[in-house]
Amino acid sequence: MNNKSKYFGIIAITVVFILASCGNGTTGPVNGLSAGLYLGAPGSLTNTSAPLAISGEPGATVIDKALSYINGRAGATYTMLIAADIPIAGSGSRALEKANAKLTLIGMDTERKISLTSAGMMFYVGSNPALAGIELTLGENITLEGFATNNNCVVHVDGASFAMLPGSKITRNISSGTAGATHPAVYVRRDGSFTMQGGAITGNSSTSTTTSSFSGGLFVDATGTTVTLAGGSITGNSGFAGDVSVSQNASSIDISGNAEVGTLTLSASNVVCRSMAIASDWTGSVTILNLRGANDTAALPIANWVNKSVLTGTVNTITIGQITLGNFIYSNVSTPQHAISDTHGLNATGVLIVKP
Repeated sequence: MNNKSKYFGIIAITVVFILASCGNGTTGPVNGLSAGLYLGAPGSLTNTSAPLAISGEPGATVIDKALSYINGRAGATYTMLIAADIPIAGSGSRALEKANAKLTLIGMDTERKISLTSAGMMFYVGSNPALAGIELTLGENITLEGFATNNNCVVHVDGASFAMLPGSKITRNISSGTAGATHPAVYVRRDGSFTMQGGAITGNSSTSTTTSSFSGGLFVDATGTTVTLAGGSITGNSGFAGDVSVSQNASSIDISGNAEVGTLTLSASNVVCRSMAIASDWTGSVTILNLRGANDTAALPIANWVNKSVLTGTVNTITIGQITLGNFIYSNVSTPQHAISDTHGLNATGVLIVKP
């Protein structure tokens, strides 16, 4: 990913944007509310809640104006209700940048799209050094659409939290270039966290013209990052590492509920293997599980993983059956080494072993 010269912190402010249609009797999660930015979490709003005055804030769209309002005040929780599609230019500086600021975006009545009209990020969530309590949440009926020839991710999470709820979606971000210039739809780094309770990340791609590229849907990198997949799906994305790629430096990846992943790539170094923790209630699937090595030496993808835990938590014949082993893959070479099942398999405790 390209380094930013300036990082933005996001305050623990929950913002719900409700864009309601006027004059047709349509309301939001609370009867009588109109489109706008509200102070308070979605569940705290009542039919007497009033939208905040943000029209005087700088910015080309209501999203930019809302972020300007939030970033210019002490950390708080906001809700914004959105009732119309919003075209928005790609940017390297559109950020939620206040400590303890939490923002939730909710679409009114039906799917509401926030769509990039040019290359660049849509949201930067976090800061360097990290500020506490920064959170962005995509709620029901919110779809983020990327750009067809993008050079960046849609959401970049840096030391902050990002969540998706049922009814949300991130799609149509197409990134191509050299290995260092390709991007997933969602990028999480440096103590950042991603929690998926529902929704979908689908129809994104990250393609390199040289060697490797990121996964098309979600890429989790750097020490301290965490991933919790408790519902929803990350499928139908393309890239060197498939739908989801988790670095060996990440702290954890947990899967539960009905969460589904198309192609998941777990990475290893000579020291650390990033295993996946399975909860007892997991009923979803991983269509393909690839194991990635530390570099491009032929034997290392196997050497990094053999006799190491690939799965932890609730590991049994049922949960192992919800996963299909894919390939050993190199660090930066797009051609897989070979199918894992040709030579190896998982034992009853989720450890990769050589086949007898």
